Amino acid sequence: MGEDGHLGTVVGVQGGEYLGNLCLDGGARDVEPLGDPRRLGVLEEVAAAGGVAVGLAVWIAAVALLGVNLTARSGEDLLVVGPGAVFVAGLVASLAALGLLALLERTTRRPRRTWTIVAVSVLVVSLAGPLMQGTSAAAAATLLAMHVAVGTAIIVAVGGTARPGRRDG
Repeated sequence: MGEDGHLGTVVGVQGGEYLGNLCLDGGARDVEPLGDPRRLGVLEEVAAAGGVAVGLAVWIAAVALLGVNLTARSGEDLLVVGPGAVFVAGLVASLAALGLLALLERTTRRPRRTWTIVAVSVLVVSLAGPLMQGTSAAAAATLLAMHVAVGTAIIVAVGGTARPGRRDG
């Protein structure tokens, strides 16, 4: 039994919704809520890391293992797509996805649905880049594979962190 005469408290979650701290013996207690334990930032960090890791895994498989000369056109220039560029692109995409989801959670009734529609649309439109910028069939295929892998990882991971939207119509 605790100092306050109660058996203790647990964090209550039902149907994925945070209910607050509940007294084990059913007694009333003034409890300062800890906040939603799902929103500690860990899920978001894992989601961002997932987008980066998947992009780097595709790059390693294509460039380091298969020997693809991964270059892309940028105007008149040819750019070598290295692991640093893949890391930054995956991180920027992940953080942009998380930022959009955070905004939608505050402003829409169905943030996960809205975010998923936007994310899939952005992924589909972004596929034009690799198709037009790859300097060879292998480079274009690798860039396309990275886009699809990173986009899919972000959609699955970030979408899974979505909270319920606003309730006030």
